[in-house]
Amino acid sequence: SGEIFDKDKLLQSENRSIMFQKTMFPDQLKVIEIINLYQSFYENPLPLEEIIELTKFDSSQLNQFVNKLSGGQQRLLDFVLSLIGQPQLILLDEPTSTMDIEIREYFWSIIETSHIRTNQQSQITLSDEYI
Repeated sequence: SGEIFDKDKLLQSENRSIMFQKTMFPDQLKVIEIINLYQSFYENPLPLEEIIELTKFDSSQLNQFVNKLSGGQQRLLDFVLSLIGQPQLILLDEPTSTMDIEIREYFWSIIETSHIRTNQQSQITLSDEYI
């Protein structure tokens, strides 16, 4: 037994985000509708322009149903959705599963080059078979 000291309050729900190994998106929502829904949960969400820049989705992809995206595109969307609240602590469970090589390399470039735009530094903790 022990104690956890969280002086930076990283464990408070508004300061953390989790990308689960598998996310089930509603079949009847379009990509843009899911993004707007997630943005509505936060006081200062990541702007739509940055979300589009991170996902590299064009207008046709933004306006299609999420289940029509490839598995890798859905994982990339899921990752970017985990950034919308600009969290300080990000937990990623096998984020690159179902990503093809191109999307996986792009995902790692986001992580490696610190293209995650937050107001503060973020701590990323992840488990992945491709590390």
